[in-house]
Amino acid sequence: MKKTLTFQAAALIAIFSSLSASASDGESQYRPLLDTATPAVPQPQSISDLSASSSIIVRGHYGEILGQTIFYGYNRTKESLMRDYGLSEDEASIYGIPMTEYGIVVDKVIKGSNIVHEGDTVTYRKYETPERPFRAQATSERNGDFVFFLAYNPDNETFGVLSNYHIVKSIGSRAVVRVGNEWTTPFGQDIGFQDFIEETRSDVANHTIQ
Repeated sequence: MKKTLTFQAAALIAIFSSLSASASDGESQYRPLLDTATPAVPQPQSISDLSASSSIIVRGHYGEILGQTIFYGYNRTKESLMRDYGLSEDEASIYGIPMTEYGIVVDKVIKGSNIVHEGDTVTYRKYETPERPFRAQATSERNGDFVFFLAYNPDNETFGVLSNYHIVKSIGSRAVVRVGNEWTTPFGQDIGFQDFIEETRSDVANHTIQ
């Protein structure tokens, strides 16, 4: 029987910024109350940056879409926002973030073998923007072999990704990342997918020794 772990995506700052930009001054004052902010993470410039910012690193593939919901913050619901901060239902609804859950099957563990194991299915939670809610990734985008760099969320129990560079896909045996609507080489480096994995393993090993 496979072990199932639950992970939540960590990169909420950009989404909340886009929400705040569309909210009035009166609405935006409630934004800090959601307790979902993640410390700003500099754009990664190397494999070493990816490794250092990740709690676990796994080679794996997408499984099924597990569910979709509206996220209001850790231990928060729309009703609790209405009750605790005197918001109307319409006001509270502004702070919900569309979220899709994807099952990720772990094929190999590169970092974090004390947390996850081969054969585990983890749940990756991807946050969408209000303008494009529940935009489940196309099957073609989810097919194939990936390396997922996952980091702890503020609850210290769940995980997510901190940037697009933290999910690396194999296309034509080359390592690529999704930037906007394009697949491109990570950090401008044309590198084979297996070589990328080996460099990641080496980086993890070097930091472990240190």
